[in-house]
This record gives sequence, C-alpha cells and structure tokens, in this order.
Amino acid sequence: MRFLIYLGEGIKIAFEALRVYKLRSVLTTLGIVIGVTTVITIVSLIQGLNSSFSEQISTLGTDTLYISKIPWLIKGDDFFRYRNRKNITMKEVEAVQKSATLVKAVAPSLATRKMVKYRDKKLERVVIEGTNENYPITSNALPEYGRFLSEIDVKHRRTVCVIGYEVAQKLFGDLDPIGRRVNISGHKFRVVGVLEKRGSLLGFNLDTFVLIPIGVFQKIFGSRRSIQIQVKVISPKLMDDAVDELTGILRKVRKVPPNKENDFAINQQSMLLNAYKSLTGGLWALQRLRR
Repeated sequence: MRFLIYLGEGIKIAFEALRVYKLRSVLTTLGIVIGVTTVITIVSLIQGLNSSFSEQISTLGTDTLYISKIPWLIKGDDFFRYRNRKNITMKEVEAVQKSATLVKAVAPSLATRKMVKYRDKKLERVVIEGTNENYPITSNALPEYGRFLSEIDVKHRRTVCVIGYEVAQKLFGDLDPIGRRVNISGHKFRVVGVLEKRGSLLGFNLDTFVLIPIGVFQKIFGSRRSIQIQVKVISPKLMDDAVDELTGILRKVRKVPPNKENDFAINQQSMLLNAYKSLTGGLWALQRLRR
C-alpha cells in the first residue's frame, strides 16, 4: 500500500516537472532526435557512397597499372612541376612490351574530344581514344557485337573504329553500325565493332567513346601528347613486384640518373580507394567533433 502511495507521488512529481519544464524537455528530445538522425543519415550516405565508389573503381582492375606523366593524385602546386616532365612516348610502350616479364598485356592510350557524324546525325565532344589490340584486356572493354581492333589494324594504321554503346544508339538507332562509315574530323572510319554498355566512371560516360588505332590517332591529331600506358599484371599478388620491374625499365629508357626521382608515375586502383577512404573518414570525424 505504501508502495502505491510513493508511486502515485512519484508520478505526480514527474508530471509536474514535465509541465514546468516541458519546453526544455521537448527541445532536449528534439536535439537528441536530430543528432541521432544526422548520424544515421551520414553513416548511410557514406556507406552508399563507399559502395558506389568501390563498384566504379573496380572497373579499373585490381591487377592493372597505369603509367603516366602526371600522377593521379597531386598535392598543392606539384602539378606545375609534373607538367614540365618529358612526355611518355611509344618508345616507353615498346620498352615495356619488350622487357617486362610480369605483365600479360600492354595498351597505350591517347585521347581527345571531337565531333562524330553519320549522315545527318552528329555527336559533339565524343572521346576519341587511340590504342592497340590489347585494350580489351587492360580495360575490360569487350565488344557486344562485331570485333575489336586487330593487331593488323594497328600495325597498318587502318582507318577503322570501335564505337561505344551510346554512340551506336544515337548515330545509328536500329541500323546495324558494322561496316558503316562515320566521320571524325573530316576522316572516314569504318565501324568494326560496338562495345557493350559500360556505364560511367567517376562522372565520365564510358559509352561515348570511339576507339581507333593509336598510329592513326597520332597521324590525325598529332604525336605531341603524352601517352598513358595501361599494363595488365599476370597476378594481383605480383603488383608490387611489377611496379618495381616497370620502374627499372622506365628509368632506363627515360635515362633518369640514379640520384634523381622518377619522372613518371605508376598509378593503380588502390591509390584512389585509399584517398577516398581518407576523405570519407575525415567527414565522419568532422561530424563527430561538431556534436
């Protein structure tokens, strides 16, 4: 009985306190709800971004290296220092093809943006990429129908091309593009293949590409651009060894003195993933500090 009396008194006191301090209670509760909701939202957002980013980056391949004049990740004003490096040329491509023992495919890459036309239809700022027959291996880009560039196409600088899925849809519609000729900067190219749908990578539409032999690219658009070399390593477990081997080959062919730093970059998927994780980790830490 006494217990019920104490319980009743306690309930009355509690309701009185709630009446007197109800605004403070509501605001406190609201603050807690907003805080928890914000944390849940940020965690969900970061997890969603992580999943999307990882899925996109996976298209670069865990066993593929990208040799370039300028690193993918640059700090401060380093760009101006890297910009003055010597261009990477076909000489480096040939040296890697000849001397590297830990790779199974090497593909050079040069790119520009141009108009592509078929009859009365045209597409602006399509990426025109010059490469070789190994591109499907290093880039995981396979023809949906038709074929890819052949070794003979590349060697004899044939004016043939492989077009992206979206290029085919917009220029040809229901027509079969194979064997038809498109106009690129006043030059006719015969379509030999159409790539399967690839989607986007970090905001770049991978379905609006046109691939041509690299020798033809250099003849039409010039050879002063620096080449990016895509290298498929024989096993993901040998990535570090492959980097060391390629570093030695490139330093030799580019005549880098022993006491000088590399004048080239060897990039890989993990660099972007680590940078992204640092960024999202920083956002999470910042939010916690604000609480």
